[in-house]
Amino acid sequence: MDDSSVDYTLTVTSSDDMPGAQPDTYCVALRFELKTPAKETFTVTLLNDSGVESFLAVLKAERASVEDCDFKMRHYPFLLDVFNLLSDTSTSKFECNRLMRSARRGAGKLYEQQGEAFYTFKFDYLFKGGEDRYLEYEIQYSDARQPGFFVETFTFAGVAAARPGA
Repeated sequence: MDDSSVDYTLTVTSSDDMPGAQPDTYCVALRFELKTPAKETFTVTLLNDSGVESFLAVLKAERASVEDCDFKMRHYPFLLDVFNLLSDTSTSKFECNRLMRSARRGAGKLYEQQGEAFYTFKFDYLFKGGEDRYLEYEIQYSDARQPGFFVETFTFAGVAAARPGA
């Protein structure tokens, strides 16, 4: 993140800090609050559940309108580096942008039809060997506060890449 000159505030939480955490499951979450006009958040969660290491990387923003939902990889130069560090199934900017564009296509019209029940998403499974990883992009209307807003989310998740021991 620092190599990409991203200004952020970092909060780290581990399952050691969570009441009721299971002893055979370990989790650490890194939450980056990006200091951008839209105040996006990027959260990387690393899990070890019964010896299986997995990850969940989520970029999230609140938008005033469905037309404002416009994540593009060029606006987040660190994102692809983080994705490819977590996984040995590489992905590309093209693949990520194509997935997001396809979910946004027709979103305005769909919102007009669905109103406050609006939700749209697309996902893409990335297989390598016997382990799967996936990309998911979604937009959802929320009325958690007034005026209502749209939550734009881009997720990359799966089994963590094996790293050689020291």
